[in-house]
Amino acid sequence: MEMENNFDLSNRKTEISDYDCFVCFELMVEPSKLPCGHFLCLGCLNNVLLLKRNCPFCRSSVPDSFNPVIDSKKTEEIKSKHKELFTKRMEELKALRLAQDTLTLVFGNTHELVQSSDSHNHHSWTAFVKLGNNSLDIKKYIKKVIFTLHPTFHRPIREVRKPPFEVGCLGWGVFLIPITVYWQPWLEQDPTELKHFLSFDGNGDSTTTQIKFGKSIFADEQE
Repeated sequence: MEMENNFDLSNRKTEISDYDCFVCFELMVEPSKLPCGHFLCLGCLNNVLLLKRNCPFCRSSVPDSFNPVIDSKKTEEIKSKHKELFTKRMEELKALRLAQDTLTLVFGNTHELVQSSDSHNHHSWTAFVKLGNNSLDIKKYIKKVIFTLHPTFHRPIREVRKPPFEVGCLGWGVFLIPITVYWQPWLEQDPTELKHFLSFDGNGDSTTTQIKFGKSIFADEQE
């Protein structure tokens, strides 16, 4: 006898509306679009990508360079069609965040092949540090970021004190980039040490990680 696979989300599409997240099955108030075209709650999508870089609905692969963001057009569409429920869900989300003490941090590099007069330096790349939730004000949390480049670079230690927290260069070889994130004083958090190996594969590479704080960090966040 065949048994129904209750974990196959593609079989449950008809059970929810077009505006419900097919991970948490709640109305999306922060919809984020995957490269395949499917939408999930931003929070759900970040959690999914921490485990496996595939769309949980169609199983399409999600590139390492993909960074989830809130789709403003879809947000307005959902809000206009489900105003009362949207407002209720947003209040629930805000209340939940009041008790949260973690931030999703995304770091890595973008990459592009470019024409150059120097036959060696034809890789244009940008190392970056971002928050997983683009609706948050990053400068409220991050004071500065230090990127340590290969010693052959001019000024290998690059200190960035305001967003976007990134460093762009033109080069020919890959290397390990130590990254130090300094948090704003009110967070009472020691600097976070990260390491990213520069990638020239396709559009680059990125890593998503959770940073835990010793206090609630969203109490004063205005969205």
